[in-house]
Amino acid sequence: MGKRKSAKQAVKKSEYKLPTEFDCPFCNFQKCVEVLLERKKKLGTIGCRVCAHSYNAPINHLTEPADLYCLWIDECERVNEEEASRILSTKKSTLKDSRAKSAKSELTT
Repeated sequence: MGKRKSAKQAVKKSEYKLPTEFDCPFCNFQKCVEVLLERKKKLGTIGCRVCAHSYNAPINHLTEPADLYCLWIDECERVNEEEASRILSTKKSTLKDSRAKSAKSELTT
């Protein structure tokens, strides 16, 4: 007589979990940014343990740590773009002023 066939064991699939520690965009350390979600206060705080940069944002019940990190990165990019446009506009205005002064000096000579 033969053995009974045993049922194949189900293969466990590992679920992908979203990360909870991230890389800091300011100091470039890896996995030094921690996220704290205070759901009762509806406030999310993200901060770097090394350089102490932090960011707060309102959250809802669906917000995950990766969402808050993305908001922080988007805010950093927005601030950088504003700063770059401000610097560019001041350079343009100083360039116009210097051209106007040189044109006046050429007319007087």
